[in-house]
Amino acid sequence: IIQTTLTVENNFVIVSSSISSVEELKLQKSIESINQAIENTKISLPILLITNLILSILLFINIKSVVQNIRKTEEGLLNFFSFLNRKSNHITNINIDTNDELGVMAKAINENMLNTKNNLDSDIELIDNTVKIADAVKRGHLKSRIKKSSQNPELNRLKDVVNDMLNSVYQDITSIIDILNQYSEYNYDNNVDTSNMSAQI
Repeated sequence: IIQTTLTVENNFVIVSSSISSVEELKLQKSIESINQAIENTKISLPILLITNLILSILLFINIKSVVQNIRKTEEGLLNFFSFLNRKSNHITNINIDTNDELGVMAKAINENMLNTKNNLDSDIELIDNTVKIADAVKRGHLKSRIKKSSQNPELNRLKDVVNDMLNSVYQDITSIIDILNQYSEYNYDNNVDTSNMSAQI
């Protein structure tokens, strides 16, 4: 019995020692895992901080660029409105050299501003030409006609109406002068044709 007890006791010591060594091994592995995690954190934390810093800088640069492009668009539009309100004689393009939404929008705005400026310039040329022709007709140059055209169909229609009126007045005046010349030679056979007139001269 004593032998059996000693054997059991030895077995217990062996099992206890095995359990203890397994527990120490597990504890050692846990400590190594914790140390490895701390080492990985020491390595990855600076990388993470550097990555965050780089991303923050890139985001700041991108936001700054967007804000600058919005300001350029605002300045270009305000300049264009000054041109439309006759406070300025020229337009300034919006200079955004990107292919993002703001760059595409700026190109479209620039094209439309240029078209509007060209249309307004042609309107002004037509109006200036009309004023010169009116002055010439007032001074007796009845053959003068408005030559300039505009992109504005209403102004072109007005030009055509004025030119038709000038043609009609020229024909009427020429007819009157011809009849007066005949009267000065004592030829009273002809009269001024008033069939196309709705009012009296």
